[in-house]
Amino acid sequence: MLSGQYSNSYLLRWPSAKKLFDKMSKENEKNEDETKGENNEQMKDKIYSNFMETGIKCARQLRSFVSQIIDKHYDNAFNNKIDNFVNFNQVFQLDEHLSEIIYNPANFINNSFFMDELKSLIAQSHHADGDLTERYCNMKMFHYLRQYFSKEKWESFKKQFEKGQLLERAAIIVAQWFQPQKYVYYSCVNESLDNIVQEVLKCLKEKYPHSIFWKPAENFSCWKNNNIIDNHWDEAEGTQIMDTLEEYIFGTLNFTPNKSTNANLKFFCIDNNIL
Repeated sequence: MLSGQYSNSYLLRWPSAKKLFDKMSKENEKNEDETKGENNEQMKDKIYSNFMETGIKCARQLRSFVSQIIDKHYDNAFNNKIDNFVNFNQVFQLDEHLSEIIYNPANFINNSFFMDELKSLIAQSHHADGDLTERYCNMKMFHYLRQYFSKEKWESFKKQFEKGQLLERAAIIVAQWFQPQKYVYYSCVNESLDNIVQEVLKCLKEKYPHSIFWKPAENFSCWKNNNIIDNHWDEAEGTQIMDTLEEYIFGTLNFTPNKSTNANLKFFCIDNNIL
Protein backbone atom coordinates (compact mmCIF):
# COMPACT_ATOMS: atom_id res chain seq x y z
CA MET A 1 0.00 0.00 0.00
CA LEU A 2 1.39 3.42 -0.92
CA SER A 3 1.89 6.01 1.80
CA GLY A 4 -0.37 9.05 1.79
CA GLN A 5 2.35 11.51 0.78
CA TYR A 6 3.66 9.22 -1.96
CA SER A 7 0.23 8.48 -3.38
CA ASN A 8 -0.76 12.16 -3.34
CA SER A 9 2.28 12.94 -5.48
CA TYR A 10 0.94 10.54 -8.08
CA LEU A 11 -2.47 12.23 -8.01
CA LEU A 12 -0.73 15.53 -8.79
CA ARG A 13 1.44 13.79 -11.39
CA TRP A 14 -1.53 12.49 -13.42
CA PRO A 15 -4.16 15.31 -13.32
CA SER A 16 -5.87 14.79 -16.70
CA ALA A 17 -5.93 11.01 -16.21
CA LYS A 18 -7.47 11.50 -12.75
CA LYS A 19 -10.18 13.76 -14.16
CA LEU A 20 -11.03 11.29 -16.91
CA PHE A 21 -10.81 8.31 -14.55
CA ASP A 22 -13.27 9.92 -12.11
CA LYS A 23 -15.70 10.63 -14.94
CA MET A 24 -15.53 7.06 -16.21
CA SER A 25 -15.89 5.66 -12.71
CA LYS A 26 -19.06 7.65 -12.05
CA GLU A 27 -20.56 6.37 -15.29
CA ASN A 28 -19.65 2.78 -14.41
CA GLU A 29 -21.19 3.08 -10.96
CA LYS A 30 -24.59 3.70 -12.52
CA ASN A 31 -24.37 0.59 -14.70
CA GLU A 32 -22.89 -2.01 -12.36
CA ASP A 33 -25.35 -3.85 -10.14
CA GLU A 34 -22.57 -5.37 -8.07
CA THR A 35 -21.74 -2.01 -6.57
CA LYS A 36 -25.17 -1.63 -4.95
CA GLY A 37 -24.15 -3.47 -1.82
CA GLU A 38 -21.01 -1.44 -1.22
CA ASN A 39 -20.89 1.72 0.84
CA ASN A 40 -19.35 4.96 -0.38
CA GLU A 41 -16.03 4.43 1.37
CA GLN A 42 -15.58 0.99 -0.17
CA MET A 43 -16.38 2.40 -3.58
CA LYS A 44 -13.88 5.24 -3.16
CA ASP A 45 -11.16 2.79 -2.06
CA LYS A 46 -11.82 0.56 -5.06
CA ILE A 47 -11.78 3.47 -7.52
CA TYR A 48 -8.61 4.90 -5.96
CA SER A 49 -6.91 1.50 -6.04
CA ASN A 50 -7.82 0.97 -9.69
CA PHE A 51 -6.54 4.41 -10.57
CA MET A 52 -3.18 3.86 -8.88
CA GLU A 53 -2.73 0.39 -10.38
CA THR A 54 -3.51 1.64 -13.88
CA GLY A 55 -1.24 4.66 -13.52
CA ILE A 56 1.75 2.74 -12.18
CA LYS A 57 1.33 0.08 -14.88
CA CYS A 58 1.24 2.75 -17.62
CA ALA A 59 4.29 4.54 -16.15
CA ARG A 60 6.27 1.29 -16.20
CA GLN A 61 5.15 0.51 -19.75
CA LEU A 62 6.17 3.98 -20.85
CA ARG A 63 9.67 3.70 -19.39
CA SER A 64 10.09 0.29 -20.96
CA PHE A 65 8.99 1.66 -24.29
CA VAL A 66 11.42 4.59 -24.12
CA SER A 67 14.22 2.14 -23.35
CA GLN A 68 13.30 0.14 -26.45
CA ILE A 69 13.47 3.25 -28.62
CA ILE A 70 16.88 4.24 -27.24
CA ASP A 71 18.26 0.71 -27.64
CA LYS A 72 17.13 0.60 -31.26
CA HIS A 73 18.15 4.11 -32.33
CA TYR A 74 21.16 4.91 -30.16
CA ASP A 75 24.55 3.21 -30.24
CA ASN A 76 27.10 4.47 -27.71
CA ALA A 77 29.94 2.75 -29.55
CA PHE A 78 29.43 4.91 -32.63
CA ASN A 79 27.79 7.85 -30.84
CA ASN A 80 24.73 7.70 -33.10
CA LYS A 81 22.08 10.02 -31.70
CA ILE A 82 18.32 9.97 -31.94
CA ASP A 83 17.45 12.91 -34.15
CA ASN A 84 14.58 14.41 -36.13
CA PHE A 85 14.97 11.75 -38.81
CA VAL A 86 13.63 9.10 -36.45
CA ASN A 87 10.14 8.25 -37.72
CA PHE A 88 8.05 7.84 -34.60
CA ASN A 89 5.21 6.40 -36.61
CA GLN A 90 7.47 3.40 -37.22
CA VAL A 91 8.99 3.51 -33.75
CA PHE A 92 5.59 2.92 -32.19
CA GLN A 93 5.47 -0.47 -33.85
CA LEU A 94 8.33 -1.73 -31.65
CA ASP A 95 5.97 -3.05 -29.01
CA GLU A 96 2.75 -4.50 -30.41
CA HIS A 97 1.03 -4.46 -27.03
CA LEU A 98 1.87 -0.81 -26.39
CA SER A 99 0.95 0.07 -29.94
CA GLU A 100 -2.48 -1.46 -29.33
CA ILE A 101 -2.87 0.66 -26.21
CA ILE A 102 -1.96 3.85 -28.04
CA TYR A 103 -4.06 3.38 -31.17
CA ASN A 104 -7.09 1.64 -29.67
CA PRO A 105 -9.79 4.22 -28.78
CA ALA A 106 -10.96 1.93 -25.96
CA ASN A 107 -7.65 2.57 -24.18
CA PHE A 108 -8.06 6.34 -24.04
CA ILE A 109 -7.56 6.37 -20.27
CA ASN A 110 -4.10 4.77 -20.73
CA ASN A 111 -3.16 7.47 -23.20
CA SER A 112 -4.07 10.10 -20.61
CA PHE A 113 -1.68 8.47 -18.16
CA PHE A 114 1.04 8.38 -20.83
CA MET A 115 0.60 12.07 -21.62
CA ASP A 116 0.64 13.10 -17.95
CA GLU A 117 3.66 10.92 -17.20
CA LEU A 118 5.60 12.25 -20.19
CA LYS A 119 4.79 15.82 -19.25
CA SER A 120 6.00 15.18 -15.71
CA LEU A 121 9.22 13.51 -16.86
CA ILE A 122 9.98 16.37 -19.25
CA ALA A 123 9.37 18.96 -16.51
CA GLN A 124 11.64 17.07 -14.11
CA SER A 125 14.45 16.87 -16.65
CA HIS A 126 14.57 20.67 -16.80
CA HIS A 127 15.62 20.84 -13.16
CA ALA A 128 18.07 17.96 -12.94
CA ASP A 129 21.10 16.54 -14.69
CA GLY A 130 19.42 13.63 -16.43
CA ASP A 131 19.94 11.57 -19.52
CA LEU A 132 19.62 14.01 -22.44
CA THR A 133 18.85 11.22 -24.89
CA GLU A 134 16.02 10.00 -22.71
CA ARG A 135 14.71 13.54 -22.29
CA TYR A 136 14.78 14.13 -26.04
CA CYS A 137 13.00 10.85 -26.64
CA ASN A 138 10.30 11.76 -24.09
CA MET A 139 9.75 15.11 -25.78
CA LYS A 140 9.52 13.55 -29.23
CA MET A 141 7.05 10.97 -28.00
CA PHE A 142 4.97 13.62 -26.22
CA HIS A 143 4.78 15.73 -29.39
CA TYR A 144 3.98 12.68 -31.50
CA LEU A 145 1.09 11.64 -29.25
CA ARG A 146 -0.27 15.17 -29.05
CA GLN A 147 -0.31 15.48 -32.83
CA TYR A 148 -1.78 12.01 -33.21
CA PHE A 149 -4.69 12.93 -30.93
CA SER A 150 -5.13 16.25 -32.77
CA LYS A 151 -5.41 14.29 -35.99
CA GLU A 152 -8.05 12.06 -34.41
CA LYS A 153 -10.00 15.15 -33.32
CA TRP A 154 -9.79 16.53 -36.85
CA GLU A 155 -11.13 13.30 -38.36
CA SER A 156 -14.00 13.37 -35.86
CA PHE A 157 -14.63 17.04 -36.65
CA LYS A 158 -14.92 16.32 -40.39
CA LYS A 159 -17.56 13.66 -39.73
CA GLN A 160 -19.90 16.15 -38.07
CA PHE A 161 -22.77 17.73 -39.96
CA GLU A 162 -21.71 20.94 -41.69
CA LYS A 163 -23.93 22.93 -39.34
CA GLY A 164 -21.84 21.82 -36.37
CA GLN A 165 -18.42 22.38 -37.94
CA LEU A 166 -17.64 25.64 -36.16
CA LEU A 167 -14.65 27.56 -37.48
CA GLU A 168 -13.25 28.26 -34.02
CA ARG A 169 -13.18 24.54 -33.19
CA ALA A 170 -11.29 23.85 -36.40
CA ALA A 171 -8.86 26.67 -35.57
CA ILE A 172 -8.22 25.21 -32.11
CA ILE A 173 -7.46 21.74 -33.50
CA VAL A 174 -5.03 23.31 -35.99
CA ALA A 175 -3.42 25.33 -33.17
CA GLN A 176 -2.95 22.15 -31.12
CA TRP A 177 -1.38 20.38 -34.09
CA PHE A 178 1.21 23.11 -34.71
CA GLN A 179 1.89 23.57 -30.97
CA PRO A 180 2.00 20.05 -29.49
CA GLN A 181 3.84 21.32 -26.41
CA LYS A 182 0.97 23.70 -25.58
CA TYR A 183 -2.59 23.09 -24.37
CA VAL A 184 -5.12 25.22 -26.24
CA TYR A 185 -8.48 25.11 -24.48
CA TYR A 186 -11.74 25.74 -26.30
CA SER A 187 -13.20 27.34 -23.17
CA CYS A 188 -10.48 30.01 -23.14
CA VAL A 189 -10.81 30.77 -26.86
CA ASN A 190 -14.60 30.79 -26.55
CA GLU A 191 -14.46 33.23 -23.63
CA SER A 192 -12.20 35.60 -25.59
CA LEU A 193 -14.52 35.48 -28.60
CA ASP A 194 -17.54 36.14 -26.36
CA ASN A 195 -15.79 39.20 -24.90
CA ILE A 196 -15.09 40.52 -28.39
CA VAL A 197 -18.72 39.99 -29.37
CA GLN A 198 -19.99 41.88 -26.32
CA GLU A 199 -17.63 44.80 -26.92
CA VAL A 200 -18.57 45.00 -30.60
CA LEU A 201 -22.28 44.96 -29.70
CA LYS A 202 -21.65 47.72 -27.19
CA CYS A 203 -19.95 49.84 -29.86
CA LEU A 204 -22.70 49.05 -32.35
CA LYS A 205 -25.40 50.13 -29.90
CA GLU A 206 -23.70 53.48 -29.35
CA LYS A 207 -23.71 54.23 -33.08
CA TYR A 208 -26.79 52.63 -34.65
CA PRO A 209 -30.41 51.70 -33.77
CA HIS A 210 -29.68 48.20 -35.07
CA SER A 211 -32.40 45.51 -35.13
CA ILE A 212 -29.95 43.00 -33.63
CA PHE A 213 -30.82 44.36 -30.19
CA TRP A 214 -34.42 43.24 -30.57
CA LYS A 215 -33.50 39.64 -31.32
CA PRO A 216 -34.33 37.07 -28.59
CA ALA A 217 -31.53 35.34 -26.65
CA GLU A 218 -32.41 32.03 -28.33
CA ASN A 219 -31.26 33.46 -31.66
CA PHE A 220 -27.85 34.37 -30.32
CA SER A 221 -27.42 30.91 -28.80
CA CYS A 222 -28.33 29.28 -32.11
CA TRP A 223 -25.97 31.52 -34.09
CA LYS A 224 -23.15 30.85 -31.67
CA ASN A 225 -23.41 27.05 -31.70
CA ASN A 226 -24.23 26.47 -35.36
CA ASN A 227 -22.97 27.49 -38.77
CA ILE A 228 -25.56 29.87 -40.15
CA ILE A 229 -25.60 30.34 -43.91
CA ASP A 230 -28.63 32.62 -44.18
CA ASN A 231 -28.05 36.39 -43.88
CA HIS A 232 -30.37 37.89 -41.25
CA TRP A 233 -29.59 41.51 -42.11
CA ASP A 234 -30.24 43.81 -45.04
CA GLU A 235 -27.29 45.44 -46.79
CA ALA A 236 -27.26 48.55 -44.57
CA GLU A 237 -27.36 46.66 -41.27
CA GLY A 238 -24.84 44.10 -42.47
CA THR A 239 -22.45 46.91 -43.38
CA GLN A 240 -22.94 48.51 -39.94
CA ILE A 241 -21.97 45.26 -38.22
CA MET A 242 -18.89 44.70 -40.39
CA ASP A 243 -17.73 48.32 -40.06
CA THR A 244 -18.08 48.24 -36.28
CA LEU A 245 -16.29 44.89 -36.07
CA GLU A 246 -13.45 46.20 -38.23
CA GLU A 247 -13.10 49.36 -36.14
CA TYR A 248 -12.95 47.36 -32.91
CA ILE A 249 -10.54 44.69 -34.14
CA PHE A 250 -8.10 46.98 -35.96
CA GLY A 251 -8.68 50.05 -33.83
CA THR A 252 -9.44 49.27 -30.19
CA LEU A 253 -7.57 45.94 -30.16
CA ASN A 254 -4.91 47.29 -32.51
CA PHE A 255 -4.84 43.97 -34.30
CA THR A 256 -2.37 43.85 -37.17
CA PRO A 257 -1.72 41.06 -39.67
CA ASN A 258 1.37 39.03 -38.87
CA LYS A 259 4.04 40.17 -41.32
CA SER A 260 6.83 38.17 -39.74
CA THR A 261 9.17 36.37 -42.12
CA ASN A 262 9.33 33.54 -39.59
CA ALA A 263 7.90 30.43 -41.26
CA ASN A 264 6.75 28.99 -37.93
CA LEU A 265 2.99 28.68 -38.33
CA LYS A 266 2.38 28.86 -34.58
CA PHE A 267 2.41 32.67 -34.92
CA PHE A 268 -0.74 32.41 -37.01
CA CYS A 269 -2.63 30.18 -34.56
CA ILE A 270 -5.82 31.50 -32.99
CA ASP A 271 -4.55 31.36 -29.39
CA ASN A 272 -1.57 33.57 -30.23
CA ASN A 273 -3.83 36.23 -31.71
CA ILE A 274 -6.87 36.58 -29.44
CA LEU A 275 -5.80 35.30 -26.01
